[in-house]
Amino acid sequence: MISTLQILWAFFLVTFPFGLRFLVFEDWSYRFGNFNPWVSGFVYAPEALLWVVFLGWVIQNWKKFPISNFQFPINFSIFNFLIWIFIFNLLVVSWANGTLVLGALLALRLVEAGIFCLLLRSSLLSFRKTVLFLMIGAGIQFVLGVFQVLLGHSLGLTWFGEPSIATDMVGVAKRNLAADVKQLRAYGTFLHANIFAAYILIVYWVGKFTHGASPKTQNFASLQGAGPPLFFLVAVLGLYFAFSWAAFAMFLGGVVFVFLFQEIKSSTIQRRTMCGLFGLLIVLNMGMIFWQQDVHLPSVKERLEQIQISRSMIVDHPFGVGVGGYTLHMQDYASRRLSPWEFQPVHNVYFLVLNELGIQGLILFLFFFGYYVYRSFFRAPIGSAAVDPYKFVLFFSVLVLASVDHFFWDSWVGLMLATLALLLFKINYYKIQN
Repeated sequence: MISTLQILWAFFLVTFPFGLRFLVFEDWSYRFGNFNPWVSGFVYAPEALLWVVFLGWVIQNWKKFPISNFQFPINFSIFNFLIWIFIFNLLVVSWANGTLVLGALLALRLVEAGIFCLLLRSSLLSFRKTVLFLMIGAGIQFVLGVFQVLLGHSLGLTWFGEPSIATDMVGVAKRNLAADVKQLRAYGTFLHANIFAAYILIVYWVGKFTHGASPKTQNFASLQGAGPPLFFLVAVLGLYFAFSWAAFAMFLGGVVFVFLFQEIKSSTIQRRTMCGLFGLLIVLNMGMIFWQQDVHLPSVKERLEQIQISRSMIVDHPFGVGVGGYTLHMQDYASRRLSPWEFQPVHNVYFLVLNELGIQGLILFLFFFGYYVYRSFFRAPIGSAAVDPYKFVLFFSVLVLASVDHFFWDSWVGLMLATLALLLFKINYYKIQN
């Protein structure tokens, strides 16, 4: 018998990308001329639904609290220590720099990410059903995105959180088809096409992991045959219409990696290959600091310019400028007068954490991820689920996208997607199935 709580949880899994939000803090919203969402505070409708489900789950399990058989993805005490110290630093630095409201909203989102993780690990829905509802949500976003591209403007679904977009609007993501011909990129109900692409990518790899990790389910039979090939097509076309180079590269790279991984029979070589990719990503991020060559590709040029602003800002503010502070202060470190739509966070989560929370914040951030990867990957027995290629591609995709964008840090949906990938990297597929 399906309970009301299960229905609400399933509804949340389908609709959490809907960006219906309410402005609760706007002191700096028009500081740069146009309305700027990155220095404004919002409460999202899916947040309220998440809290309803969580409180219902707590009430339902009240007699069992604390849940003795619940296991967090990593050691619970270490997790608590790292997260709460990180949140404490976040609030202190934001308070010291006058952005406490934005800091408090981000701290709330981090708590909600933990709640999302807890509910995913609960028994509200089987993991297969959870993934099925995620796929349904991705299908809905795909349909919306396709119609946006074909029509060249938004569909008027503002009550579902759809942004106002059109090919003739400034600051809207488009692709150049010819000299004066532009095509709108798919947004769905997200703030940007890049978030749409990341959502499609992550849900696709979550589905591949869930139904591909077990030899008994490699044909995706539980989704009735036509589902998986259809969703593969949705993923390819969705990424094409979103026109996100990074997401599409991680999709193609992930497919090649999984194929080569399965051809390599040595678990030791498999693990060393993964370690090498982690190391390469670190080197590439470090290399951005010292990049001096001129780049003609606009999106890359914009990102490198933001990195230079970030580098100059951290010299003057080594202990951070507070949540939202990078966007508020970036003009002071820019080499030219910025246009209103250019005031946005640096497109690199690691640099953004460094700027806004300081060196100490980045150390805590990296230590948390380092500890998590160590516990989930290096300490797992060779041949175990920890070296599953789908899980690695999913987790590594998030790390790469975090190197070229900021939405995993300052977007509600981005944090939820990062939480999903983080959880899957540790989770034991066979225990979930049983």
